Amino acid sequence: KVMDIRGNPVRGETVTFEIVSNRSAPFNQTMDQGLEAASAITDADGYAVVRFQPGGFTNDRKAPGWDASATGNAVVRATWENATRNRHVTREINLTWMNYPYLSVETEVSRATISVNSTDGISNTTDVTIRLKGDGYAMRPDPIDVVLVIDRSGSMGTTDKNETEARMALAKNAASTFIRQMDPDLDRVGLVSFSSSTTVNNALGDSFEVVNTSLNALTASGATQLRRGIYEAILMQKGNRDRPESVKAVVVMTDGDWNYDGSPIGHGTGYPESSEWAYTFNGSKLEPDNYRYYDNLGGTLLEGSKKDGGEWVLKNNRWVWEDVYRDYKYCLDGEFTNQNMSRFASDNDVKLYTITFAYEPSTTVNETMRILANSTGGFYEHAPSGAKLTDIYKRIAGELKTEAGVDTDMTIFKNVEVNGTLIDAFKVFDYIHREGESTTIESWIENETGNCTVIPFKTINQTSDWNQHKQLHFDIGTIHLNQTWTTTFRLAVNASYTPDEDNNINI
Repeated sequence: KVMDIRGNPVRGETVTFEIVSNRSAPFNQTMDQGLEAASAITDADGYAVVRFQPGGFTNDRKAPGWDASATGNAVVRATWENATRNRHVTREINLTWMNYPYLSVETEVSRATISVNSTDGISNTTDVTIRLKGDGYAMRPDPIDVVLVIDRSGSMGTTDKNETEARMALAKNAASTFIRQMDPDLDRVGLVSFSSSTTVNNALGDSFEVVNTSLNALTASGATQLRRGIYEAILMQKGNRDRPESVKAVVVMTDGDWNYDGSPIGHGTGYPESSEWAYTFNGSKLEPDNYRYYDNLGGTLLEGSKKDGGEWVLKNNRWVWEDVYRDYKYCLDGEFTNQNMSRFASDNDVKLYTITFAYEPSTTVNETMRILANSTGGFYEHAPSGAKLTDIYKRIAGELKTEAGVDTDMTIFKNVEVNGTLIDAFKVFDYIHREGESTTIESWIENETGNCTVIPFKTINQTSDWNQHKQLHFDIGTIHLNQTWTTTFRLAVNASYTPDEDNNINI
């Protein structure tokens, strides 16, 4: 900004700009900084404006010199002619740019020059706009590693009322929709399916076509080994050591009561398969109080014996019928160890999302599925229809991809700068409330379908906040990726403010 000796703006002055120094070491800068023009002419407010393009930094976390808050610096020199003294004037501007981790901030004022002595409510006011954008590096979604666990028991072959396709077809469509939400350049997907037995169909990988091929090949038959399906999916994530920064999740979908391998949370009595007397699950009805004990997940194994029929034994030349007892092992404290799949998931930083589909789950099933999800940071929901199932899968994908949202608040406008000196803002300005004009707030998310408003336009009155605290405060909440939050408020020069004749006020 070019001003005369009294602080008045000078119009029509040519100002040249050049970058005279810069530094970004030791960070990995992948794009050079620069000026879009070498000169500009001052406007009526005395401003000569040339856009500066900051440098860019690598987004590859594994690259040498990567840093989430990499910083670069440059000095830009502005030069113009002082016609009165017949010499050139130079000023240097220090610029800093960052690979900012969270939010970028934009500000603007509606009037750069205002009339201090006016009382018309227009020329002595200016509107200040602040935009927060969720485009910082940490707002980028972390890579996602997700395992889909799909029920392929016999009931998945049935077609429900009001549906034209079998449950299996609806589940395949919903799961495929979820996979399409993932980014093959960033994310990985695995697949586990279960009926009377459990199959690891696909390990975590970025070949989504292969996963979809396996998904489409699933057929419905057998019982419901839900516990084993969840276990194999968590085990897959536990072995996933090469991407410690990824969000790890397991999405479980079932259309019936577990009746094979028992309680997913290890409730009741656990029986190992290796026991001489191995417990056999019925395969036809819910067993909430028994479960299959898995090795190396904790839980105290006790020993006991149980009557297991009888046999004829020859004693003293006589055949005598005797009861037969077999030794077995069992566990009573598994629910408090990693035999509980919610604990096993939490200990391996895995979020569980659980879905019951098409049937009416009992209270026991509802509570168990909710425990699995809520205790790991996921959520449980029931899908009565294929359309609802697809919606839930989409919501899970969206939640995983916006994991980096941050809770935000903002307190502003405590000081202004007068001729380079900070003074209290309330000594210079008054806050003005006008319905529909000040203070306005709105927010939206830019997505593939256009601007989706998440906070409708509204006006709030911050007069009491200003009178009490002499500043403005905003509880913004969570800003998500590609979200823009904006506020505009009006300021008027305080009637009691007496400026010097060469004052220049910087908001």
